[in-house]
Amino acid sequence: LWLAARGVDPTDREQFTGFYFRVWQLFFLEYAIVPIACLAA
Repeated sequence: LWLAARGVDPTDREQFTGFYFRVWQLFFLEYAIVPIACLAA
């Protein structure tokens, strides 16, 4: 995520929006990973 943030120009609306969606995708992916990890443990 940090490497992706380094490549984003905050003044470029399209790039910043794409990065913003990536952050939210990772956030929602966490909701799938945590229960799977709990079930697997």
